[in-house]
Amino acid sequence: MRLTSALIALAASGCAVVPNPSPYTVTRNLPYIEGGTDRQAGDLYQPEGDGLWPAVLVIHGGGWSGGERSDMDKFGKRLAQAGYVVYNVGYRLAPDDRFPAQLNDVRNALRWLQDNAQRWNVNPMRIATLGYSAGAHLALMLGLTPSDGLTPVAAIVAGGNPTDLRVYPKSPYIFDLIGGAPSEFPDEYAFASPITHISADNPPVFLYHGRLDRLVEFDQSQRMHDALQTAGVPVTLYPQPLSGHITTFLFDRDTMRKVVPFLNRTIGPGADRQTRE
Repeated sequence: MRLTSALIALAASGCAVVPNPSPYTVTRNLPYIEGGTDRQAGDLYQPEGDGLWPAVLVIHGGGWSGGERSDMDKFGKRLAQAGYVVYNVGYRLAPDDRFPAQLNDVRNALRWLQDNAQRWNVNPMRIATLGYSAGAHLALMLGLTPSDGLTPVAAIVAGGNPTDLRVYPKSPYIFDLIGGAPSEFPDEYAFASPITHISADNPPVFLYHGRLDRLVEFDQSQRMHDALQTAGVPVTLYPQPLSGHITTFLFDRDTMRKVVPFLNRTIGPGADRQTRE
């Protein structure tokens, strides 16, 4: 699930997908935990103008053991241009910090964004999560497992999605994340799998995935889609017919042309959270 810096640079180039983009400013290195590590911080993209903006918490991938928030800069730019405040965050990495440290970090990032909503002109009732690969896993976990003291996430966008960690019995990434094999930690594997947290009150979900993905198989998103749909949760699955794990992340202009309208409908002005995709 690691993405090289060269590929990330390619993905960031020529990625305009928003017609008539709005100007925005970026404030770097805003910590969401006082006295935390340099990974427990984020970059905040803010559209220029008055009023309360909807917001998106963006989470990078990297197999839970690598990656940087700069990998997701393209999402910050695109979404800020589309009229969203974006908090693009890092988190502690495995194996030094095992799950649920990563989930706790993104929960604290969401708490920081909600607590500072007035300062940054954010509507705290209209915050979505967005992630890719390991970041998608955390975006789903954050959105599907509400926490005391937090306003629930209003929408989820997730790509290249590990949704059921129990089907990866020999994955070194997941061994590092959980601390061992599924046979050793069955409860931990189940809890860390987004598919086990589906309920009728989950927020709307947009899933995208490459059909040729061999790192995280397409079936992970298909089964998640079907389970959400069975539970009555508004859900879209947007497959990429000729893409693998990396290419789906890199060449996502068509995907983002679907994502922005999804966010407009679910957390944008006048959005109806019950609108079914």
